[in-house]
Amino acid sequence: MSTPLPSNSPNSWAPAAYDAKLDLVYLPMGVTTPDIWGGNRTPEQERYASSVLALNATTGKLAWSYQTVHHDLWDMDLPSQPTLADITVNGQTVPVIYAPAKTGNIFVLGSS
Repeated sequence: MSTPLPSNSPNSWAPAAYDAKLDLVYLPMGVTTPDIWGGNRTPEQERYASSVLALNATTGKLAWSYQTVHHDLWDMDLPSQPTLADITVNGQTVPVIYAPAKTGNIFVLGSS
């Protein structure tokens, strides 16, 4: 049995993306509350805030996560669905996800 996350933990309010080849679901996560002042946030509340989570679609277990803003006080989370794509790096095809953030950055992350 898993332990539930504490109150005010971040959630995903944008659509997820699914990679059938890797059986991974990519979730763009929101910011934990409260915004502006985060002095009472616990490490558990901060862990996945403003992050992309990759979950195994079969087991639900976390495969990896990437946090785009640490201790996000400014509501600069991930407002959009990640986009699956293939890019070429040094002549090799690499599967990636594009994850746009409210900071104006587009994070390009290896999908596996």
